[in-house]
Amino acid sequence: MVFGVLAAVVVFQLVYPKRPEFFLYRLSKSFGVNERAPDFPFKNESFFVRSALERGRIDAHFPWRYVHFDVCLDKEGVWMSFVGPDPGQCAPSLLVPWNRIKFVKHWSNHSYFTFLANEPVGITVRRQLGEAISRHIAPWDK
Repeated sequence: MVFGVLAAVVVFQLVYPKRPEFFLYRLSKSFGVNERAPDFPFKNESFFVRSALERGRIDAHFPWRYVHFDVCLDKEGVWMSFVGPDPGQCAPSLLVPWNRIKFVKHWSNHSYFTFLANEPVGITVRRQLGEAISRHIAPWDK
């Protein structure tokens, strides 16, 4: 019985990966760039990454889903330079255009967005960064 449950958990996690490096790979595939923003006013920002479909779901198996980026906002979009903890298959820099960011909501000290990669990725950031990002998004995208 125990082995059956363990096997089911392993199969589920292989079929439906939720580790941060999976979402970083997904973002890198859609938004990875070779350039780098000249300045990053938001240093070492914590990003909580998840599937846009699993919003609000608690995951006890993978408690480490925060990754850190230096962030710059400009007319092109959100520049993110990976800081850590482990890049896996993440591009060193990401540029997410404004038209590929969907605001979800501000709640407590956090802001929720969906980055519209080929497969959407849910992002949670500190409210201060979230408010700065939401000021750049067109009102009809909010």
